[in-house]
Amino acid sequence: MIDATRERPDTAADSLAERFVRGEKVISIDDLVEDETYRHGAGVQALVRLGGARSYVGVALRKDDSLLGVIAIYSSGGAPVLLTSRSRCSRISLRRR
Repeated sequence: MIDATRERPDTAADSLAERFVRGEKVISIDDLVEDETYRHGAGVQALVRLGGARSYVGVALRKDDSLLGVIAIYSSGGAPVLLTSRSRCSRISLRRR
């Protein structure tokens, strides 16, 4: 994926990375190909083409107001990624560490 995005880095204001930097906490996209981010983002296009991704959920990892990173999962089956109560337990576990 790095090679696929090297020539056209995601600098679009609506790229997934930029959305997290601007403060979004959770980004959930049921169909990446139909989303506006796909049309403008080389990273999302590579994720779809090379990784087979269709649905995406990303959660920002923040401490105070600083973005530390993002945990993201995707589904290649076309069904939306669902977060369950287990996800909430994982979030609590991460906070305690």
